[in-house]
Amino acid sequence: TQAKLNAPFKEGDAGGHTLTFGDRSLTIWTKKEELFLTNRGAEDLENRGFIYCLPCGRIEPKGWHDEQRSYLNNRAAHPKPFPNSREQPNCNGFTQLVSLGTKFISDVSLFRLRLGDSVVLRPGTQLAKICLTTVAQTLAIVAADMLEIDRSNIGAEFRVAQTDRGKTGAEVDVYLYDTTSGGAGFVKAAVADPQLLLSKAVDLLDGCSCDSSCYKCLRSYDNRFLHQDLDRDLGAALLKHVMGLKD
Repeated sequence: TQAKLNAPFKEGDAGGHTLTFGDRSLTIWTKKEELFLTNRGAEDLENRGFIYCLPCGRIEPKGWHDEQRSYLNNRAAHPKPFPNSREQPNCNGFTQLVSLGTKFISDVSLFRLRLGDSVVLRPGTQLAKICLTTVAQTLAIVAADMLEIDRSNIGAEFRVAQTDRGKTGAEVDVYLYDTTSGGAGFVKAAVADPQLLLSKAVDLLDGCSCDSSCYKCLRSYDNRFLHQDLDRDLGAALLKHVMGLKD
């Protein structure tokens, strides 16, 4: 699961560094921000979420059917997870469907891509999802390799840019973050030379002969749930467009 970022990054904010390529640009900010991780349970939409008993705190994945241990899915009386001698050991309390989540502060490097040339990646479209997932994962892979650290130390995600251009898809946000709570300085070090990072990202995408992605270039066990959204040709095309490079 990729961490979500809600913090606004605005032009003129301290720490922002802009690279301009004609009517296209790339602005990078690095600072500590609050991130959110959520767990919605199963990928199956019918069984998404967790069933939570409000009085006693027992929780089960929705759709979990174990004859000996599943109670909430069957709306049955259930053992309390933390019983005591003064109360009944079982509970018939009211349940609610919830998602699990946590928040933490870490180092974040946000890349805002201004696409120019009337090019847009409309929010919510499959094209935007594939392009931006690919770019985010590529930057994370290259950053980890440049620092010679395990790739699990750097997370990556994209979001709709919180700007007027972001509403139409003329600007998009991709961000890297340290997966260690509190931050370890990895993403800050990785973007010290942004043009080198971007050049290596393009080289990685161009340097494979697979159809869309493979374990030689972009795929790994950690991003296995994103494999269907990785396309090195689309990712390379986006980065080259922003940087004014020719195919």
